[in-house]
Amino acid sequence: MANTMAELFGKTDVIEDCRKAVHNGEFTSSLRSRITAELILKDGTRRIFRCRSNDRQKALHEVLTFVEAVEGATGERVIWRFKGEKTYRFGSEMPVEFSKSWNFKIGFRKLLAEFFDLD
Repeated sequence: MANTMAELFGKTDVIEDCRKAVHNGEFTSSLRSRITAELILKDGTRRIFRCRSNDRQKALHEVLTFVEAVEGATGERVIWRFKGEKTYRFGSEMPVEFSKSWNFKIGFRKLLAEFFDLD
């Protein structure tokens, strides 16, 4: 037995087809929410900046440009972070991202230096 009038008459409902496609995961990447950043000014006020991009690298450049503009307008440093992160960043300088292999190499060298004289 048909559940809807569209099924009864053999016509397809565009809205229902789109809903099914979304639930099946065809458009999940386009429906992802935009990346937001939290900015803290010197007086303690918190502002939220929503990036236009879903891509992390593009959003980083958007936030850095915005922070640079805010710092130029206020003449003060701005502390900011992406939503969901625990670390804050200062100013509009590009943050240095270290790879896991780099951290492993440094840790391994320190461990070797502790047990053996490498000088």
